[in-house]
Amino acid sequence: MGQQQLLLTRQHIMWQWQVPGEHGLEYLELYTNVDVVRANSCVIGIADAHPFHLQYIVQCGSDFQLHIAELQIHTPNKRNLSLIRSPAGDWIDVDGNVLTDLHGCSEIDIEVSPFTNTLPIRRLALRPGQSTEIYVAYIAIPALDVRPERQRYTFLAETNTTQLYRYESLTSGFTAEIVVDHNGLIIEYPGIFTRVWPTAI
Repeated sequence: MGQQQLLLTRQHIMWQWQVPGEHGLEYLELYTNVDVVRANSCVIGIADAHPFHLQYIVQCGSDFQLHIAELQIHTPNKRNLSLIRSPAGDWIDVDGNVLTDLHGCSEIDIEVSPFTNTLPIRRLALRPGQSTEIYVAYIAIPALDVRPERQRYTFLAETNTTQLYRYESLTSGFTAEIVVDHNGLIIEYPGIFTRVWPTAI
């Protein structure tokens, strides 16, 4: 019954990379109901001068708070990563080990996916002019290495159809102004990702 309910609210989203000298595309299916948000995604691209194929599943509560993330990458060698985030903020791997370095991280940030920017945007529900710092579990591709990273999101402005956020990695110093729709899904991440489906705003 739950799966049938999820299928009734399925969305299809595609993003294309814009990074100079690199090529990539993400196809994501987003399922939502009153209790669950789940993303099933496939990303193909080039990293470290080699092609890769990444599949991931991200499951959250209706508040977009992360519960489970499962990733598998082929480079062509295969790697897997499974993470569970407890309500207390503990992160647990597939073997049941608590990853103490990630304690307090509220989301994941998958290096090659703009979808994971949606998670804090929706969970924080900032108002224009508001800004919040968070800690995330940053997942590097293709190694699937995970490290904590401090980030800041600032809600800059909105129109009838879009919202503008400033994203800052306080760990690396990287910053970008990203355009999202009113569902928090990236429309334009300048120089990195652009949404190619759906194209209507």
